[in-house]
Amino acid sequence: MLFAMTSRVDASGAVYVTDSAGPNVLRLPAGASTFEVFASNQQFLPPNAESAGLDGIAFGGDGNLYVTTYAAGGLFRIDVDRGRAGRVTRLTGATLTLPDALRPLGQGSFLLVEGAGTLDRVDVEGDGFKAVPIRDGFRAPTSVTRVGSTAWVSEGQLSFFFDRARKGESPSLPFRIYAVPLNAKSAR
Repeated sequence: MLFAMTSRVDASGAVYVTDSAGPNVLRLPAGASTFEVFASNQQFLPPNAESAGLDGIAFGGDGNLYVTTYAAGGLFRIDVDRGRAGRVTRLTGATLTLPDALRPLGQGSFLLVEGAGTLDRVDVEGDGFKAVPIRDGFRAPTSVTRVGSTAWVSEGQLSFFFDRARKGESPSLPFRIYAVPLNAKSAR
């Protein structure tokens, strides 16, 4: 079962999709009608069948592909060489809580929302990373996109859809999208 969480498009027009139920990053080459496995690694699997694995996906300024694992809280680099996947490296750093959307911010930097309620700046250096909160207090954010010097963060409250203990409860309405100004330090 493919439960795609996020996708990205490369310079050739190929679409990359994370499979949150399996250990695969899939690729749909431009003009093709069938996805192919681009990268597969057992570290991408969700911790249990009821949870989500792969989620956020973004190309870094170094040309490599970066992905997050939602329930396990991991950040990985997939080396890309001439359009082919290479080594997969789990990056070491702060504990991430339900990392979701991942967007490029600059050379070696990303915007990341954590389901625990934060928008972070993630700086990758070598095989490690630092996550610095830019703003917190969101109700289960699910996505972020950058437009100029503003990060737009959306709340999704996914636990109401996936947590059986919350079955029958209603999310806090309305769902919100927040404009978060990025200062010079966070936008580098």
